[in-house]
Amino acid sequence: MTLLGRKKRGPSKKPFIRQDLHKVKVKPAWRKPKGIHSKLKMKKRGYQRVVSIGYGTKKQYAMEVAGRLQVRKISNVQQLSSCDPKHDAVEVAHGVGARKKLAILKEAQQKQFTVINIEPQAAIALIEGSIRSRKEHQKESKEKAQQKEKEASDKKKEELEKKITEEEKREKDIKEAEKVLIKRQ
Repeated sequence: MTLLGRKKRGPSKKPFIRQDLHKVKVKPAWRKPKGIHSKLKMKKRGYQRVVSIGYGTKKQYAMEVAGRLQVRKISNVQQLSSCDPKHDAVEVAHGVGARKKLAILKEAQQKQFTVINIEPQAAIALIEGSIRSRKEHQKESKEKAQQKEKEASDKKKEELEKKITEEEKREKDIKEAEKVLIKRQ
């Protein structure tokens, strides 16, 4: 970036460091100092900077990537059609599902957009693989359900046949008993 571009954008950003980071093994992410004697909280001279609104990036440059592309958050393919690859970079929204994300990434690759939060080729391969495995799993579970249903119906038929044979045996026994009684008389 040119010096003129840097002047327009503001001074380079140094990271805000958590208080007493050198003493304790914690993540360097910023946390607001809350101690009652904290010099950092009191914003004393000679101590590191405290996060405040004045350090923010100017609004017109806040959503730029590499000083040239505006970042656009995309949640469907129609929004992608309203963007220009020369002026806009694409960020796929967090809540977008796998199938819609796949469609967005394919369209973005086709139109040669810069995708910021996802590596398009790797994501496409991963999503297609997961969709394929999901379909196979669904097919297998459907076959298992059909098999169980078939086994259950076969079992019911066998039980019915057993009942029928038992009833027939009873009827035959009854008839034979009647014949024996008739012969005795």
